[in-house]
Amino acid sequence: MANSWKFTDEPLTACYVTQPVLKGSPIARVIHDFDGDWQFIDKAGTSKPKVVSLESIVKQDPTVQELHDLPYGWFAERDTPSAPWRRAKYNAFPEFPTNGYYLEDAIGFSMNFEDIETPDEDDLLELQEGDQVKLLFRFADENEERLDNQVEKMWVDIIGFDSFGDFIGTIANDALHPAAKFGDEVHFHARHVAEIGDPSQED
Repeated sequence: MANSWKFTDEPLTACYVTQPVLKGSPIARVIHDFDGDWQFIDKAGTSKPKVVSLESIVKQDPTVQELHDLPYGWFAERDTPSAPWRRAKYNAFPEFPTNGYYLEDAIGFSMNFEDIETPDEDDLLELQEGDQVKLLFRFADENEERLDNQVEKMWVDIIGFDSFGDFIGTIANDALHPAAKFGDEVHFHARHVAEIGDPSQED
């Protein structure tokens, strides 16, 4: 196994797997999450996931090693265990060419800007429909030189979750930039959350 291991992740890396897969059902979908987590899902994909080692999944189905280079935020699907994997970007996060803005990685952003202190992981895991969070919207291409007044901090109301477990929310502010408007729907990940609203501070 050591000589044939293709993943950059270590064999004992924790990953998520649905219970039918643990019981021998074929893996129909593999997700490499935005934050690096791996998910291995059966065709129905409705059971609560369990945590196992990546090595145990590879031993059960060596063909998943074909996905060792699957980028963050992508998924792969197949119709049968012998069919080829089909790869695609899975997240619906905003992109500048389509939306006129993208969302900053708040955790990475906080490492360079002292005015951002992201929430604890435990608090992020507790987020649910009805909560309010602050996101960092940048109204420029991700690869462009940074200029002043490109980033707006805006509150977003969580209204649910998409099929991949990412948040769906609606903008709760009037934006200065015309590309975003009050009430617009936006998909986002926990890493995008710069601040969690405090209900005790509401009027």
